[in-house]
Amino acid sequence: MSSSPSQLCLLRNYNYGGGELPDSFTIDPNKARQRLGLEIDVAMETHVPPTPKRVAPIKCAPRTGKGSRYPGSFRVTQKIALRATTAAPTFFKPLLSFDELYCDGGIVASNPSAVAVHEARAVYPGVPLELLVSIGTGEFTEIKVPPRVGWDGVVAQILDSATDAEGVHHILEDVFGEEKGGTKMASTTYFRFNANVGRPDSGKFPIDEIDPGRLQELCDIVDAYMEEDEQKLKLKKLGDLIHPKGWIQRAIQCNIDKSA
Repeated sequence: MSSSPSQLCLLRNYNYGGGELPDSFTIDPNKARQRLGLEIDVAMETHVPPTPKRVAPIKCAPRTGKGSRYPGSFRVTQKIALRATTAAPTFFKPLLSFDELYCDGGIVASNPSAVAVHEARAVYPGVPLELLVSIGTGEFTEIKVPPRVGWDGVVAQILDSATDAEGVHHILEDVFGEEKGGTKMASTTYFRFNANVGRPDSGKFPIDEIDPGRLQELCDIVDAYMEEDEQKLKLKKLGDLIHPKGWIQRAIQCNIDKSA
């Protein structure tokens, strides 16, 4: 959030084969300096003060020719990564670290499937992408709402669009899917699992829901969704791709199909 417009920053557990500049994160910088025989420098991650000072935008590990198009770091401790990626606006304060401001990436990439495709190609250049599985956090039933004249209605629509995960799914389905027209544009097999959790105006499942009964209701919705014939078929195809059958299993399946 230190750049305008805001950009996606990836806190990764992997690195590329070159092509990156040093980023602004280190794993315990003081211990690293001690091991190198250098003086300890105070450079610790902090929470954002009530009125944080405005800082000049400093890019975190910008891409070069060989790396990812997204800035980020692989030198982040789990504590800091969790704190930064769960800083959902209006619920938690953003994280201020090394003059960079971080919050939940859902405001930029609510569905990061396309980002995952890009990262896979950056980490394994030239290697075909065989399978992509996208698991959503639940979709709402589309409803018509009364027109709202004024900026409050415009802002609400902008926020809804920014956090809509299905738009990315529709694009990936057009590229990788087989449902439309019986053909697909790429050799990648694509599956999407995302249960419908009802109307967006019901208020039943807020992001900070902790009631055990409501959480169990969510689990029941997902269980019923996964019992649908369409989802079972996708799971079977997915399992066959991950664990392909040997010649004995294929022969048994062939005999079963002939006798059916």
